[in-house]
Amino acid sequence: MQKDVVVLDADMFLLDFNLRVEQIYCELFNRKPPILDKKAFKAAKVYDFSSLSAEDLEVFVKATNGKELWGKMPALNGAVDFVRELEKNFGIIILTTMSPEFLKEREKNFNDLGIFPKEIHAVQSSKDYNPKEKTLRELKKKYNVIFFMDDLAKNFKDLNDLDIKHVWLDKGYSDENKKIEGIKIDYIENSYEGILSNVVNKYLKNKKGNKNGIC
Repeated sequence: MQKDVVVLDADMFLLDFNLRVEQIYCELFNRKPPILDKKAFKAAKVYDFSSLSAEDLEVFVKATNGKELWGKMPALNGAVDFVRELEKNFGIIILTTMSPEFLKEREKNFNDLGIFPKEIHAVQSSKDYNPKEKTLRELKKKYNVIFFMDDLAKNFKDLNDLDIKHVWLDKGYSDENKKIEGIKIDYIENSYEGILSNVVNKYLKNKKGNKNGIC
């Protein structure tokens, strides 16, 4: 019997994009970048890169847009255990906004961390539409997708009609808008523990109760 499926975001949901940017900076320049805002989502707002010369900045930008970034990203604290808990009852699919060119590096990155998703899908970012919408609709047709989990509220846009529960991991970013009017969000949690306890475990309990004929 095919498992239910959970679709998970990657960067800053499971993987620490900003820490990897910091690591690359250290590897190139033998020092840490100054901190601007620890609560920001975007690395360019977390760190201050203004002290770099034009030449160093060019090298840095190139390094943070290639294999060194996408293939060596550390997991966020608790992420691996979170995925392993989900894997007990769900198939895991990763839906990530990134260049598809580096999808193999991303897959190896996950595997090196001990995470082995059923599938990984990469979509290009866009300011004009939700780049994850099309793939989510295709996945829903193919699998029994129960949850879609992401740390950005805007990634639930244009999905109100899709029969998938939206789980927002609200990390309180200072540079990303909060819950957006008109976007359906079924659950808001601020930790993996909250998602497992208040969302996943309740779903599994209700599912078991329905199978046993409990109202």
